[in-house]
Amino acid sequence: MLSEVNVFNHHQRMKMSVRRSLCSAQLLRHQHLNIRSLSTCAVNRKQAPVEFHTSWSYACGPGSPPLLGLTIGQAVDRSESMYGDREAVVDIAQAKRRTFSEVKKDIDSLAAGFIELGLEPGDRLGIWGQNTLEWYTTQFAAAKAGLVLVNINPAYQASELKYCLNKVQVKALLCNETFKTQDYHSLIRSVIPELETSTPGGISSDQVPSLKHVIIITDSYKSGSHKYKDVQTGAGSESLKKVDLLSRIVKMDSPANIQFTSGTTGNPKGVTLSHHNIVNNAFQIGNRIGYGNKAHRICVSVPLYHCFGNVAGSMGGMLYGATNVYPAPSFNGLECAKAIESEKCTSIYGTPTMFVDILASARQIKPDVSRVETGIMAGAPCPKELCKNVVNELNMKDFVVCYGMTETSPVTFQGFCSDDMEKKTGTIGFPSNHVEVAVMDSDGKIVPVGQSGELCTRGYSTMLGYWEDKEKTEESITPDRWFHTGDIAVMDKNGY
Repeated sequence: MLSEVNVFNHHQRMKMSVRRSLCSAQLLRHQHLNIRSLSTCAVNRKQAPVEFHTSWSYACGPGSPPLLGLTIGQAVDRSESMYGDREAVVDIAQAKRRTFSEVKKDIDSLAAGFIELGLEPGDRLGIWGQNTLEWYTTQFAAAKAGLVLVNINPAYQASELKYCLNKVQVKALLCNETFKTQDYHSLIRSVIPELETSTPGGISSDQVPSLKHVIIITDSYKSGSHKYKDVQTGAGSESLKKVDLLSRIVKMDSPANIQFTSGTTGNPKGVTLSHHNIVNNAFQIGNRIGYGNKAHRICVSVPLYHCFGNVAGSMGGMLYGATNVYPAPSFNGLECAKAIESEKCTSIYGTPTMFVDILASARQIKPDVSRVETGIMAGAPCPKELCKNVVNELNMKDFVVCYGMTETSPVTFQGFCSDDMEKKTGTIGFPSNHVEVAVMDSDGKIVPVGQSGELCTRGYSTMLGYWEDKEKTEESITPDRWFHTGDIAVMDKNGY
């Protein structure tokens, strides 16, 4: 018996030694980035629900996994090292596919192209367009170049475009050629007539003084504009070296993205998010849903200009090696239903109304949904019947409901995959990891469980502020760092 025990212990020591060697190899592989991989030996699993009881309307999400100390650009380098030949993005409308190694190369080239144009760290780069490979690439290339990406709603008209460009002093604008019936070059010309006679990079406008460059995703000549592909392929070696340098210089707490609020109570405000905000919100969303388990493929039907798409979608995919699948440039329920089958999607994102349309199309064409496991429904209250249908008809048995705001990067509440249907449809979920939440009365005091009040959140996810609007920022974020959502909520004794 003793000899059998010794043999067993020897085998166990050998296994541990092999595991340590594998882990060390992984760490050495990322040593040049000075970061660890998300997982060394342990298998990541869907986050388990938290046992929590309180009599006051205050709760804090789990403190694990730890926050990441990465910029968006460093996350790109890390993903290429970890996921290499795995598909990163599929643009179905353009029949374009890229692996993580390929997108890393594209991102670096485009970032160098921005630098070649004379854009400098901190400059604002506007992006005005739909869900495409180019949008995805630009999101990460801007971060690599130290620029602040400014998301502009593709449906904006001339007056709205002009407001956004001036509000945050956009220096360069990158856009699609068209959006539905809109001709973007014509719309820009209506705001900046000088575009017609300007040379590319030589714009001088009284209406938008900050704007110097217009970059259009097109093969045709457009007056006063650069072609996207020329910017992506036109950089010299010095600009490429600077991209590598900036990956080490850009700070994780620096501004990375400006997204405009809806402006229902006045002009839209520019919500300013840091690298730290975006990277960690995407990381924590993916952890709770179980993206570390396997190579997921996400049907991203939500727009990339919105935080749902560019944080939970593109950033989440970059961190977890999950493929972003874009069924169409703008939402189309039928194309989503087709893509779920053709691209073997395992996860589906959408708002409740989007899921209504996807279900309607799925009932017509009956796609193979056998690979679907999970997904996120957010953006509006999620009716119980609809939630049951996405489980039964789209196979989204582990889907979760999320709640948040652009100002909070965005997600501050997220359900657990194993929550019952009552929790999924009757609540907005449990506080997100590392985020404090409270329900307060009009005096800022936390109320007892079951009593309604204003929902407030605090933590890493809170925005840097509204761009150059100190007054509005201080109205929303009090000196104790609580962000006041303006939404009315009731918390139960379990923190939901």
